[in-house]
Amino acid sequence: MRLISVVSRSAALALAVSACEGPEGPAGPAGPAGEAGAAGETGPAGEAGAAGETGPAGEAGEDAACAGREALAITSVDGDGAVVFPGETAELAFNIAGNPDDVSWQFVGTAQSADGTVSLPQSPEAGTDANTFSFVPDEAGTTSFIAIATDGCTVATTRVSVTAALARLSVTHIAAGADPVSLSVRGNVVALPIVGAGMFGGLALNETDALAYGQTTTFAGLDVRELEVDVVDAGSEAVLDSLTLSFSPGKSYLAVGHFDANGELAFHFSEEPSGDFDGSSSQVQYGFLHLAGGVGEVDVLVADQSVFSNVAYGKRASELVVLTPPADAVLGVDANNDGTPEFRFDTAKATAFPAEEFAQATELGKWVYPGDRVTVVAYLADGAPVLHAINHDQGGVAYPLRITAEPPPADVTVEDAELNLSVPDAISDEETFETTNGSVSHAFVVADSGCAAGVGRVSLELGLDHAWSTDLEFFLTSPDGVEVTLGQPSNRTATSFSYDSASDFAGVTADGEWTLRAEDTSAQDSGSITTLSFNLWCAAE
Repeated sequence: MRLISVVSRSAALALAVSACEGPEGPAGPAGPAGEAGAAGETGPAGEAGAAGETGPAGEAGEDAACAGREALAITSVDGDGAVVFPGETAELAFNIAGNPDDVSWQFVGTAQSADGTVSLPQSPEAGTDANTFSFVPDEAGTTSFIAIATDGCTVATTRVSVTAALARLSVTHIAAGADPVSLSVRGNVVALPIVGAGMFGGLALNETDALAYGQTTTFAGLDVRELEVDVVDAGSEAVLDSLTLSFSPGKSYLAVGHFDANGELAFHFSEEPSGDFDGSSSQVQYGFLHLAGGVGEVDVLVADQSVFSNVAYGKRASELVVLTPPADAVLGVDANNDGTPEFRFDTAKATAFPAEEFAQATELGKWVYPGDRVTVVAYLADGAPVLHAINHDQGGVAYPLRITAEPPPADVTVEDAELNLSVPDAISDEETFETTNGSVSHAFVVADSGCAAGVGRVSLELGLDHAWSTDLEFFLTSPDGVEVTLGQPSNRTATSFSYDSASDFAGVTADGEWTLRAEDTSAQDSGSITTLSFNLWCAAE
């Protein structure tokens, strides 16, 4: 029996045949495509394609205006550190590297007054030129600013300062024998108190108060560049000298009245040298002014070491020296450049000047302290050398101190220890009451003095034996006929009379016959001149 199997198409490939099946038939037509399989892994990247064309340039950024510009810098400031008077204008000019045009400025500052008060100052005012300013301080002190400059791209800063300061003036009268003087001043000046007349008595330079011999004013502040001064004799009101004085802010000045080399009253005006000096130092700073008329250049020595050299008459030492007490107790003055001082001044024994006002100031050490600044003025008083020490640092007061010295050996000495010259008594007329002086003369000769320039200084010492010494009056006549009234003894019991002058016989002939004349001016008492000692110094050539 023939079996027929019917299978579905879908099972055709699975049809089981027996060993007895016939040969395989032809393949059937392909079935429909199966669904897509899962995606395979990504293959390697292909080579880069060719670069595209450059795109258009972007717009300029915001900082393009500063590109390539040199950075702003302040290289220097003309007027930085200027010293002016209060109320005077300080000009400031800023020197700029970079773009000096169209710079804007700001100032931040502080002002410290002379008394230490700190405040905020007004800013400097812009000048007519670019980067220039003016500043006017209204009081003494220092004003500092931080200046800030910008050109819109960069900023530059610097610090500047302006100092306002007064000038300082002190006036001293050391013309021995001259009348008191008053000072007539035109200008803006504060009062200069006198030291010595009531210690702090007032002398306003615009008034008529008199400055007497030995008196020194305190330092007074001045805010003027120039001052006109008339020196007036307080008694006769005659103008003795007229001065035009020039000042700089922050400087100190001395005006010293003295007798010049011609014996005339004059005022020497000079600026105090400046130097770095620590006021807290254990030392004392000294300056030196030479006003000893008729004396040439001098050296000043301390412990035989020169500290001021070749200081000419009318000049002051250009430098200051710093000395340590008490090594500087003795100053020596060498007037003939031989290295040995002819005058020695013991500063430790200085007396205050005038003594009647400063009796308590018996030693220089009471008025000069470590850290002080002192000006020493050398001059002649009644023919004797004197140092006038002016201390500038005791409360702003210029204390005057007098330091005297022994004179150098005389060039000529004439002595008579047994003169015993009787002076006739004066005669009084009983009817007319007129008195005829008694008179006697004594001549002595000076020979080979070597005084090529004439006489410089003369001194005379007389021993007296008289019942009433003040009856006597003495006169001296030089070889060329110059007669000088020497004066009278100081009191009626005096046993001596002294005379010393560097001006009365200045320049007269030294060699020849000198004549001493004595007169008795009152009747009833008589006596004699017992001894004579005459000394003569040649004038400097």
